[in-house]
Amino acid sequence: MPKIADGILGVTCHQLNGLNAQVDGLTKLIEQHAWLDADARRLMRVPGIGPITASAIVATIGEVKQFQTLLP
Repeated sequence: MPKIADGILGVTCHQLNGLNAQVDGLTKLIEQHAWLDADARRLMRVPGIGPITASAIVATIGEVKQFQTLLP
């Protein structure tokens, strides 16, 4: 393998390792936030819904009280 290709692959590998570390750190922050949020904790009781999905649902829906119930 030419030295230039080896150098480029080394730099790319280093960048990917850095991105993986950032993703891990952000994942931990999202998980911590989900455990502090009452709505996210309730959602996490549903099988298959973890901290990331619960946080995404809460962030997307926002205030649940804005939706009218279909029950009388």
